[in-house]
Amino acid sequence: MLSQLQSVEEEGAGGTRIWVSQSIALTGRLASFGRGGVIQSVSNVMFNRFTGCMREKLAR
Repeated sequence: MLSQLQSVEEEGAGGTRIWVSQSIALTGRLASFGRGGVIQSVSNVMFNRFTGCMREKLAR
C-alpha cells in the first residue's frame, strides 16, 4: 500500500482555505476489497473524520 496526503493553504479576504487531497494505491489481496466499493467507503469515512477534526482544531 502506498499513501500520499497533500495540503495547500490559500489565503483570502474571508480567511484561509486549506485544500487537502489524498491518494492511495493498493495491490495484492487488499486491492480486491476495492471492487465492491469497500475501500472507497472506508476512505470517505476516514477523510470526513480527518476534516471534522481539523475544523474543530482550527476553530479554537
